[in-house]
Amino acid sequence: METHFGAWAALLILGAYHGINPGMGWLFAVALGMQEKSSRAVGRSLVPIALGHGLSIGVVVITAGLAETFIAPRYIRIPVSAILFALGLYRLVR
Repeated sequence: METHFGAWAALLILGAYHGINPGMGWLFAVALGMQEKSSRAVGRSLVPIALGHGLSIGVVVITAGLAETFIAPRYIRIPVSAILFALGLYRLVR
């Protein structure tokens, strides 16, 4: 049970970071609202941002599901973890 709690806690923390990170889609929504001087523009722009985000998550989930049918999950975890760690380290150093 603790394993599931840890995974959910990590997802919540990453989701919170994603939501407050100014490099994410909401910044573009606010910029559009400022450009058009309209709060409605912000609301209109959030819909395609949310749809695009949902589609990208769907693609990752489907890809991971397909990969698991051909490759055992234990062989996927280490390379994916290494790639994510390297990307994070690159972003930190850069």
